[in-house]
Amino acid sequence: MRHGIESGAGRGVLDRGLSVLEFVLAAPRPVALADVVRATGLNRATAHRLLGQLVELGFVDVVGERPAYAAGPRLAPMLRMPRSEMLVPALRPLLSAAALATSETAAVFVVDWPNLVCADLVLTTLPVRAHHDIGDSGPSTLGAPGRAFSAFAPRSFVAAALDIVGDHRDADEFDRLLSDVARAGYATSMGELYPEMNGLAVPVKFRDDRMPRAVVGVSGPAERWTEARMTEFAPRLVGLVDDAVSRIESANEGAG
Repeated sequence: MRHGIESGAGRGVLDRGLSVLEFVLAAPRPVALADVVRATGLNRATAHRLLGQLVELGFVDVVGERPAYAAGPRLAPMLRMPRSEMLVPALRPLLSAAALATSETAAVFVVDWPNLVCADLVLTTLPVRAHHDIGDSGPSTLGAPGRAFSAFAPRSFVAAALDIVGDHRDADEFDRLLSDVARAGYATSMGELYPEMNGLAVPVKFRDDRMPRAVVGVSGPAERWTEARMTEFAPRLVGLVDDAVSRIESANEGAG
C-alpha cells in the first residue's frame, strides 16, 4: 500500500488542510479558531492542529493575542491588493500638493511584495533632484519608503521579505527602528539609497488592511531637503495621506 498524499488518508489530510486555508484566504478579515470550526465542520482539535501546521509552513499568519488567523507571508505574492487599480490616480493630487509645498520630487510606490515599485511621480522643477523613474523597483525593507511600509506590515511578512532579498541585518535592531517609525507615522532616510539624497515617506494604509497598499515619498538633495525640513513637513504629509485615504474609503463606501 502506498502512503503519503496518494493514499486515502493523505488525501484526507490534504483536503482538510486546503479547506482551512481556503476559508482563511476568502475571509475579508482575520478569523478565529471558532470561525474555522464552523466553516469547515472540523472538530476543534483538528482545526487547531491544521492551523498550527499552516502557520509553521508560512501559509497562515497569527494575528493578535486572541489569536486570529490570516494569510501568511508565503502567500504574499498571490494576495489581492484591493483598491490598487484606482489608488494611484487617486493619489495624484496628493503628489502635486507635496511637490508644490516642498519644491522636491514626490512619488507613490505600490506594493509588489517583497518589493515597492514607483507607480507615479511629480518631479521638482529645480535642476538638481532625486532621481526616480516610473517602474523603478526596490526591496520593501530599504530606505524611507521601505521602513514606512515595513513598520505597518505584519512582522512575519517583514522577516520573510528580509530573507528573500538577502538582507541579514540584526532583526532586533531593525524591529526597534520600525517601532520608532510606527510611533512617528513616517520614516526618513539620509543618503541611504543614493549619496547626498534624503527622503521622507508615509504609508498609505486603509482601515481594514493588514499592511499598507502604497507609500508616498518626498525626496531631494540633502543640501535642500534637510533633516530639519523633512521633520517639519512630515506632519503635513501624514495629514495629506490621511485625507486621501478617507476620501477613497468614503467613495468606496458610497459606491458599495
